[in-house]
Amino acid sequence: MFRRQVAHLDLCFDEFKSANSQRKGSHTTCSSNHAAGSISELCLVQGNAAFKTGDFVGAIGHYTDAHLADRLEPTYPLNRAAAYLKLGKCAF
Repeated sequence: MFRRQVAHLDLCFDEFKSANSQRKGSHTTCSSNHAAGSISELCLVQGNAAFKTGDFVGAIGHYTDAHLADRLEPTYPLNRAAAYLKLGKCAF
């Protein structure tokens, strides 16, 4: 499972680099925290898109990847919890 998550993060990062390289006038030097935040934001956007289309399992994967990239942002595990609720996987 960890290898799949790392592979997905690599894919997110590649998509981010590709999108950044297409911007004109953007700088290419970023701190590692900035890059990690950007990866997590990209995964969040992908998770939100999956959630909106009803792909809750896919959304959970994206939100998990976002959380792994930036563990200080509380939005990612909360969005993941919402996706689990939509799947009916909750315990009270």
